[in-house]
Parts: sequence; structure tokens; C-alpha cells
Amino acid sequence: MRTKAVLCAAALAAGAFSSMAQSNVYSLNIVGYVNVPMVAGAGFYANPLDLDGTNSASNILNLTPLGATGSPGLDGIYVYTFNGAGFNSYYYESDFPGTGWNKDAGGSAANAINPPNLNPGSGFIITTTLGAFTNTFVGNVKPGPGTTNTISIPAGSSLLASSLPVSGYVTNSSFQMPIVPLGATGSPGLDGFYIYVFTGAGYSTYYYESDFPGTGWNKDAGGTAGNVIAPPQINIGQSFFMTTTLGGFPWAQHL
Repeated sequence: MRTKAVLCAAALAAGAFSSMAQSNVYSLNIVGYVNVPMVAGAGFYANPLDLDGTNSASNILNLTPLGATGSPGLDGIYVYTFNGAGFNSYYYESDFPGTGWNKDAGGSAANAINPPNLNPGSGFIITTTLGAFTNTFVGNVKPGPGTTNTISIPAGSSLLASSLPVSGYVTNSSFQMPIVPLGATGSPGLDGFYIYVFTGAGYSTYYYESDFPGTGWNKDAGGTAGNVIAPPQINIGQSFFMTTTLGGFPWAQHL
């Protein structure tokens, strides 16, 4: 799931400050767009930018009819959001009544529903029989300069993504994930948790404990030296599952 991101925080911030010097009309928000490749079949995705504070799927996904000029669109897709116990299912076709969103592919007026809101920090799944295509996300980097965005990670399972449009190992400072030993001062940390990254045919599993050998990451909770692996690597616009027996804790990110 390689991602081409046309977004440079430094350049965009410099542009914002330049506009302040030249005009009384300016914004300190970092704005831009991100092109996220989406695969045929199933994929785990995330909205990397905040369009309008609501981020309705109707506004942030390329919902153009099949065969229309330009983007092939997402006419005939399922979007799944995780509710902690299972998935909420949304199906879209442009000729459906109402919003175009239904509970299933039947498309009856009785099943018409509102589109899901897909905010930064929350993951979602898209399945489609279309070929590979690209979705362009547009909006502000969240959190903006000088502010903090906090995701509440619950005990159990959750489908997560970085609120900031960053990529790399989750241990990178850009992710600001609170991976510190349990009992350490401050954040409760993520000592003893799983991250699952979807590969297209299954999942790559990563388990972390601070007292494990090497990186602290292993394939399972056994923690043997033979199972030492690199931390999970996440792309911009990609989501992942996390499971933990810890109580709820915050994941705070800031610029």
C-alpha cells in the first residue's frame, strides 16, 4: 500500500507565514492533499486530513459513477467501520435512493442510511471489485500547529490510524505513540499489546514488551530471541488493528 503524498509541512507552513507578511488574510493551518492508492478487493485505510470537521464519506471519497470521465470512482463499494465488537457496514451506489448509501447491495429505500464519518485517527476498511485506483484526500493537517489531538485507545480491540499524515515505523518520533514500559512515569505505555497490519491476504502480527530481547517486538507473546522482528511499518492513509488488555489510555499527537 504505497502512498504518494503531495504534502510538505515545512513548505506549507512557510507559505502560511509568507502570506501573513504580505496580507491581512492568512491561515496558520497546514493544508494540502494526499493521494492514497486503493487496491482491488479489501484494504485497510485512514483519512489523513481533516476536510471539514465531519469528514463524511460522501465528501472525502471519490464517489463518481463508474464509467465517468476521470477517476473510476467508488460506485459499488462497501465501507466497514469498527465499533469495538464488530463492524458497521455501508454500501454505496450512485443510483441508490437518498444519499446513495445503504446497508447492503440491495439498494432499497428502506435500507437507505447516512454515510459514515471517516475522521483522522479512525481506521476503516473498503472492499470493492473495481481494479486498483487512487483516492485523493484534501484538507487540513490535524492537529494544526500549536495544538494537540488525542485519540482514546480503549481496552480490547480498535482500528486505528495516525491523526498526523506520517509514515514509517510506529516507533518513529513522528508517530508519537506512547510505547513506554508499564508503570513508567507519565503515559501508561503500551507494554504488552498486539498490532495487526493487513497484508491483503491476512495479517502481519507484532507483539511488544519492553523487556523482550532486541527491539522489544516479537511475533507473539513468547518473547524469544528467535522471534525478534522490526516494529510495524505504517503508510500515510493506512490503518491497523491494536489489541491490548490495558485499560483505556490516550495517544496524543502534536506539531
